[in-house]
Amino acid sequence: MYWYEIGENLVSLNSEPGPDRPAVLVLTSEELSRQPKLPGLEKVLRHAPAARDARACRTEVRSDCLTGTLSLPKSSKSGIRLTYGYLITGARVVLVDDTGTLQPHLKHIVRDKIRTGEGTGHFFCTLLERLTAKDLRHLEEMEDRIENLEENVLSGEFGNFSASITELRKSAMAWFRYYAQLDDMLCRLQENENKQESF
Repeated sequence: MYWYEIGENLVSLNSEPGPDRPAVLVLTSEELSRQPKLPGLEKVLRHAPAARDARACRTEVRSDCLTGTLSLPKSSKSGIRLTYGYLITGARVVLVDDTGTLQPHLKHIVRDKIRTGEGTGHFFCTLLERLTAKDLRHLEEMEDRIENLEENVLSGEFGNFSASITELRKSAMAWFRYYAQLDDMLCRLQENENKQESF
């Protein structure tokens, strides 16, 4: 388990903060399954989804928290698909990560003193921004590969065209689904922000 305090900037902590201080908790699905006793999360932690169960980007609005999952169309360096669970209350963000890939993002936010606002909602938006920061570059690389395939076809070189275009089509569809789900998730978060001042 890793703790961070949410303030104007994110700060790494060595121990659990008081329940009234906004904070981020990062833990694994295994740690979550043990249902640890955490002040301020006693009634809601059971709603946090495990990362291993994430299949899509979604948000569920509950009366006392927001829960959901993120399923990114990219993999870790070891080839594991990036999936996370999350729970957001007025004072806590619980992030469930089985890949260890959130820690570098959080450390970057801490190191570069990236402004996270003082609330859990603002922090979560900062994290999403960080997770999607390199997406445009990846999409541009896909576009370059498509252009190369087009040039090869126009010059009469069909080579491995069918397999290459099928791979690109599948990848493009995965990214399309991801952004459609992410858009829906962000709309739900925005609706909730308009209803509750705590987010």
